[in-house]
Amino acid sequence: MITEVRVARQPSQWFRYKVAALVAVSVLFLGGCVDMDMGDLERFIADVKSRKPAQIEPLPEIKSFESFYYHAQELRDPFTQAISEIAEQLAPTIGGGLQPDSDRRREPLESFSLQELRMVAMMTLEDRTWAAVVAPDGTVHRLQVGNYLGRNHGHVLRITETSVEMTEIVPDGKGGWHERDNVLAMVLEDR
Repeated sequence: MITEVRVARQPSQWFRYKVAALVAVSVLFLGGCVDMDMGDLERFIADVKSRKPAQIEPLPEIKSFESFYYHAQELRDPFTQAISEIAEQLAPTIGGGLQPDSDRRREPLESFSLQELRMVAMMTLEDRTWAAVVAPDGTVHRLQVGNYLGRNHGHVLRITETSVEMTEIVPDGKGGWHERDNVLAMVLEDR
């Protein structure tokens, strides 16, 4: 059986010199701090203490305001529109006026917006004028006066050599409808 024996080492002589030198330098630095000239600081403190204290301005006087009591609770709020004025604005549109025909059967070109449709030709046969309109899916549709196209209930009024003229029924933003003229112009492609 082996027993481990440890021997405590004594600090080397060199280490002792280093510690002694460090302590000596620290004492010198601390000794230098004690012998400072504090005359300037003491004169400044004495000067400040000898001055006359400054006069503090009194707090401003708080003004009292008269309270106002609003006694017109039963009157209309001036910042909101009166119900009678709203009813007057909506009267022409509610229950009557111009409206799209909801019972009419929708035509194929009414599922596309006018920006998606292209007029490519105009034909005349036996005093009837037709327009050839291409849908986004590439299908060519024949269109004549009285047909509908576009998402705003566009009713074809006239077909010319370069355009299809129509009247659309669009919402007016107040719950009603109004008519608007529009044109689908022919697209000329360079080949």
